[in-house]
Amino acid sequence: MSGDLNLGGNDIENVGNVDGVDVSGHAARHNPGGLDALSTSTPVAVTVGAVAAEGAASSFARSDHQHGIVSGTPSSIGTANSAGSASTVASSNHIHNQRVSN
Repeated sequence: MSGDLNLGGNDIENVGNVDGVDVSGHAARHNPGGLDALSTSTPVAVTVGAVAAEGAASSFARSDHQHGIVSGTPSSIGTANSAGSASTVASSNHIHNQRVSN
């Protein structure tokens, strides 16, 4: 056979293998570890204050992936209050002014 095959909108039924692939069960081949696995990758770091973006990588995320978020503690106590500017969740360089009683 050569040329195009026009089915006129009709379905193909009772197909076995196509190029050695069982068409009815081929989806599992694309899972991680499958014969035709789709590429996956580690998520990029989460940056506090960053704008959400779709990304452009040519890989997929696994449903159980996670993003680590760096936390922090205040830099010092006893100086002027400051919101800080660190990119950690708690702005690790923020400051709480604490009065010391005698």
